[in-house]
Formats: sequence, structure tokens, C-alpha cells
Amino acid sequence: MMAINVRVPFYLTQQALPYLKLSSAASIINMISVVGHLGYPFQSIYTASKHALLGLTKSLAQEYYKQGIRVHAICPGGVYTDMIKISRPDLTPDGMIMPNEIADIVHFLLANRGNAVIDEIVVHRLRKEPFLV
Repeated sequence: MMAINVRVPFYLTQQALPYLKLSSAASIINMISVVGHLGYPFQSIYTASKHALLGLTKSLAQEYYKQGIRVHAICPGGVYTDMIKISRPDLTPDGMIMPNEIADIVHFLLANRGNAVIDEIVVHRLRKEPFLV
């Protein structure tokens, strides 16, 4: 879990930085999770990995902002992906975020490089009942 959720983004960023420094519109967008802020029972290692990635993202944002590299964190709740369809057939798209909604947020971050800086976006799906942690 740590290798995929923390080491891979770290090494990818490390390898991409020389090229990103040459760009006038460089961005790094890390997909975290609401779990990067919360702790869910029986998800301790996943939660730890997402907390670590959020910390890495926040540090990178501070380190590379003056070089024009924007670093963002998107922290969605449950996203109804093909992996979820296969691994959790008991779940339905009702109450979950659709991948195209996340893609729209990514597009917004890449297309809007004005004076406003967005360092983190937490995305929850509207629910009929209150969300309980």
C-alpha cells in the first residue's frame, strides 16, 4: 500500500521535476482520498498511506510554488470506478462520485492558473442522509 500510494508518486515527481521546471504551466495533481483526513476502521494502512501522500503533496506545493509548479491534492470520497464495480459488487453508483466528476475537477485545476491558488479539494457526494464517520 505504501509503495503504490506514497513511493510511486514520490519517484514519479522526482523524475518529472526537471521537465516540469521547463514548463510555464506545470502542475502536479495527487489523488488522495477523504481518508487522508479521516481514519476509517479496518483501513489503517490505506489511511496511513493517504496521510503520507497528503503530507508529501503539501510539502511539494511549498517547495516548488516559487518555481511556478503548482501541486494540488484532490481528496474524493467513494468514486464508482471499474475497480469498485469488480471488487465491491454490493455497491451501486448511487451516493458515489463518478469518475467524470473528478476529471472535471482536474480539468479545472489545469485550465485555471490565475492568482487564486487551490492547494486541496475535498469532494463529497451529496447524500440524502447525513454522512457519519
